[in-house]
Amino acid sequence: MPEDNAFLSLRQLCDALAITTATGRNWLKTGKIYPQKSDGNKMLFSGEYLSGLQKRIQQDQGNLLKSRRNKKFISGSRFYRNYI
Repeated sequence: MPEDNAFLSLRQLCDALAITTATGRNWLKTGKIYPQKSDGNKMLFSGEYLSGLQKRIQQDQGNLLKSRRNKKFISGSRFYRNYI
């Protein structure tokens, strides 16, 4: 786990959250996550921000991992009514 004052790239943030970078880009587009800093085209996220996201996901606030194909924490192989 990175230090709270360290900055992470989108890929590093996604790896720490166990999501794909495509999901991370979608979350950026939909406003579910926000970069704290940018270095040219590279968006950077603080370690403190990562810690907050991890807590939010663990507490299931906002249902980030239950929408669309983010089914890592849901078992079964059924189709969901709103997916099709």
